[in-house]
Amino acid sequence: MPDTLDQLEKQLRQAAESRLYGEVQRLAVAYGKAAEAGLKALPPGDPEFTRIAHAVRETLDWSLIMVRASREGYAGELKRLATLNRYLHSVSNH
Repeated sequence: MPDTLDQLEKQLRQAAESRLYGEVQRLAVAYGKAAEAGLKALPPGDPEFTRIAHAVRETLDWSLIMVRASREGYAGELKRLATLNRYLHSVSNH
């Protein structure tokens, strides 16, 4: 994989792990464009095509899972806070 693609993959993974969703979006687009350019540059039938395509798919799938898991965690926390808020409100009215 070209160095640029490797660098973008590393940055994308770091952004996803750090929950920097704006960066994840920007880097996912840049990563996809870099991957497309790299794949187009390969000669027809090059075995690297399949390897790179698989690695790109794996990275994007992983990033999506990380973002979804994080969002679900935040959603759960918001539900717990809403429940606590209702409880505290009902207690304070008695």
